[in-house]
Amino acid sequence: MTRTAIALATILLLSSPAVAQQLQKLIEQNVKASAGRLANEAGTRPPELWIHVRSDTQRLEVQGKLAWFKAIQVNGRTLDVRPIQQVATGPQQSQLRFFKAVDRTVGQMLLGQVSRAIPAVVLQDMSNEYRGASWIESGHFELWLAPTVTRIATP
Repeated sequence: MTRTAIALATILLLSSPAVAQQLQKLIEQNVKASAGRLANEAGTRPPELWIHVRSDTQRLEVQGKLAWFKAIQVNGRTLDVRPIQQVATGPQQSQLRFFKAVDRTVGQMLLGQVSRAIPAVVLQDMSNEYRGASWIESGHFELWLAPTVTRIATP
């Protein structure tokens, strides 16, 4: 196919409103994804906190304390608290997990805040296990509650 034919086919394809709309959506998704990665690399994106619970009781306790979790600040940035995850299994001791070695310092600061409400929580470095995971970005933290946690004593 010649360049002229390809150019003409592209013009005809893009002149379709449905195709143009789909293309616009794809462009917007790519721009948002790139902006998020760049913000994270620049340190302007707030740390993400995913909270993992084992029971309905823990879920209700965390839901009652969401405002406290959302108010936590690390390096002047408020946490982006993601939806609560209910899981069947997990660690026996509460853990605050980080997945990128560069997040250790932020993890230690976040641990200082979280341990005020959950004193037995420990910082767990998962960076070696997830070194090759491109789908986990810097700034991703997970709080896993031990099965014995029934109350979160927010200050």
